[in-house]
Amino acid sequence: MEKQPEKRGLVVAAHPDDAEFGAGGTTALLSNDQWEMHYLVLTDGSKGTEDPTLQSTLVGIREKEQKKASEVLNVKTCSFAGATDGELEYARDYLGAIVKAIRTVKPHTILTHSPDIVRRHTQLFQDPQDPLSTYHASINHRDHRLTGEMTLDAVYPTARDILNFPEHIQEGLTTHKVKEVWLWGTHATNYNVDITQTIDLKIKALKCHASQVNEEQIDQFKERLKDKDGTYYERFQRIVLTY
Repeated sequence: MEKQPEKRGLVVAAHPDDAEFGAGGTTALLSNDQWEMHYLVLTDGSKGTEDPTLQSTLVGIREKEQKKASEVLNVKTCSFAGATDGELEYARDYLGAIVKAIRTVKPHTILTHSPDIVRRHTQLFQDPQDPLSTYHASINHRDHRLTGEMTLDAVYPTARDILNFPEHIQEGLTTHKVKEVWLWGTHATNYNVDITQTIDLKIKALKCHASQVNEEQIDQFKERLKDKDGTYYERFQRIVLTY
């Protein structure tokens, strides 16, 4: 008999709202299947506005929005590493924060950003006359890329090896081997998750981020997730680790 997976997942996101855009429907599906889901958000979202009058209050606003969205998706914990939005660096402190989250949560699966420079947002209908019509792409935010890169490095080999961040062991944590990583926003998708039954929860969670998106933008985004037959998908590159 095949061993059942440990039903714990960790979503590592660069900014408040990234987790919902990238994997909100999948997070809701896993939560509904009795998975214990956790969030780690690396930056404070402090640059996410065109309104300069929000400078002193935006961090608090976005943290509240993120916590509210995580509650909609039944996420157990939502933590923040506190990096400045737009200024994330590949640094020991942030790598350590991810490793500590892995060693604390001990997830079977981690969901995070692709480190690709060019990001695929969503699948679109294919036009035989236009080979680029199968996806909607853009430059991947540097914070996204670094979050993906650090998370992959945290998974392998850093969280696995006892001599990395020995202070965690002194605090009573133990090393951990993540079984799978699912990357969103990549061109190398190999795993499509049907989120039709949780699309409304995903949209409800996105609407919690009122400082970032309006109804029209969310409606447009939702439409891009829909396939020809009306099915909604989130698409990932699924990496199964064998160590």
